[in-house]
Amino acid sequence: MAIRNKMLLKQFNDYLLTKELLNQGENVLVAVSGGLDSIVLCRLFKESKIDFAIAHCNFKLRGKESDGDEEFVKKLAADYKVPFYSIQFKTKAFAKEKKLSTQEAARELRYQWFEKIRAEHQYDKIAVAHHLNDSIETFFINTIRGTGLAGMKGISAINGHIIRPLLFAGRDELEAFAKKKKLQWREDSSNKTDDYLRNKIRHSVIPVLKEKNPGFEKSMERSLEFFNFANQIQKTFIEDWKKKNTTSAADGSITIKLKAVWDFQFSNSLLSAILHSYGITNLEPEKILNSSPGKIFQAKNYRLLFDRTTLVLQSKKSKTAMNFLFPILRINLSWATINSVLKH
Repeated sequence: MAIRNKMLLKQFNDYLLTKELLNQGENVLVAVSGGLDSIVLCRLFKESKIDFAIAHCNFKLRGKESDGDEEFVKKLAADYKVPFYSIQFKTKAFAKEKKLSTQEAARELRYQWFEKIRAEHQYDKIAVAHHLNDSIETFFINTIRGTGLAGMKGISAINGHIIRPLLFAGRDELEAFAKKKKLQWREDSSNKTDDYLRNKIRHSVIPVLKEKNPGFEKSMERSLEFFNFANQIQKTFIEDWKKKNTTSAADGSITIKLKAVWDFQFSNSLLSAILHSYGITNLEPEKILNSSPGKIFQAKNYRLLFDRTTLVLQSKKSKTAMNFLFPILRINLSWATINSVLKH
């Protein structure tokens, strides 16, 4: 077991190095909930002699249990003699105001706050404790939602200032390390319920797959690496394709050649990847390609017009009129006129 724990520490430092998550001398703000994963992450940073601080979010969702987590993490920071930052959020009120799910609200609140603390106190990186099992669960969630290659690669090891140094390790490995080191951690009671899709996958899907293949997690790690590789190839292809088959106008609108999409063997997948490259994930390519000239599709930040020979993508922030090409004549309408017509 001692060898296994030394291996985990070595793997941790190797992962930081090979994934280029942290440069020598950089300091880290570690997000700590008090659960197993973040407690192990803190210990690995401490044993690696990396300068770090601890940040804790109390979302006030589990009453005294949430307050207990905050006190536990505060004591941990004192024991490790590292800076401690904490904040309490009115998560449910924020979720209602922004029309978000509780999970989405908590995510938006914590990452905004982490970045605020990082910038104010000049930390180089923010470390969160997502591990291999989290990435596998994300793969299944995104597969169910049909997010394509971008979602099938699981969780990224680095995203701006955010790093995830535990993606190489499964939960069992983290628990073995914690028990060997006699670490204490808090259990989140909400993790035991099946109220969320992630928990259903964790409790019902993953155990069946592990029963069929005891090495399932490591097999999935290789698959996620492959999907990540495939996603990078796709991104390169899409950017090259866009250079040849799209044009940008002075008002910021983007025109996509429909013939180039239709001529591609996998036209639906191609259009889906193109839209994803602009951050559009809620439109169905089949409906777009089978629609009629003049049809308008609404995405979060864009409007998409089906013209006879092109697709025209325009930011919703733009107030410039868009040319509508109908089978017989072209009509230039302002968005104020269009919205007025649509209301009737």
